[in-house]
Amino acid sequence: HVVIDSFSNAEVVIQQINSSLKDYFKIQNFQIGEPIFMTQVQNIIINTDGVISLRSMQFSNLFGEIDGRNYSGSIFNLASNTKDNIVIAPEGSIFEIRFPNSDIVGNAT
Repeated sequence: HVVIDSFSNAEVVIQQINSSLKDYFKIQNFQIGEPIFMTQVQNIIINTDGVISLRSMQFSNLFGEIDGRNYSGSIFNLASNTKDNIVIAPEGSIFEIRFPNSDIVGNAT
């Protein structure tokens, strides 16, 4: 959830954030075993024109079938694999946002 300045269109700002996050999370930008640094994601959001504050940010592990979209069958416990705002990948795995148009969601006030 972000707070937008009074001069910006919230819908446009959310679209810009989502587009930047889609680019950042492209599978080709990650290596096997590479962690996700939550502060990098926060910086992408905060440095988007029109954003004055990041109120909250949440990551989720989607698995199985949701709304006709097939995700991994593996359940990943984010809480137990996150330390100091770094999400640690299980050995031999890579993080993926499989359906970025559906899976990256933002809102603003």
